[in-house]
Amino acid sequence: MSTLNDIVDTYRVNSKSEREKGTYFEELIRTYFRHEPSFADLYSDVLLTTECLITDIPEPEAGGGGGGHDHGGMGGMGGMM
Repeated sequence: MSTLNDIVDTYRVNSKSEREKGTYFEELIRTYFRHEPSFADLYSDVLLTTECLITDIPEPEAGGGGGGHDHGGMGGMGGMM
């Protein structure tokens, strides 16, 4: 069985772009959440970034950095986790 480090190293070597590397990683994590017994029952669905319709995103505050992605999952326990 491959370790997480082995898998991520494979993504780093074989990806042609940062976006491709990110997509591989997102797909790995989606598969983990869907099949790992600790998480499978907590999430009704797991979406990739490209599958999300994001609206009403406020502009970052002046001097506040931003520009990255903050991900959360909709759980069966009443909201964002």
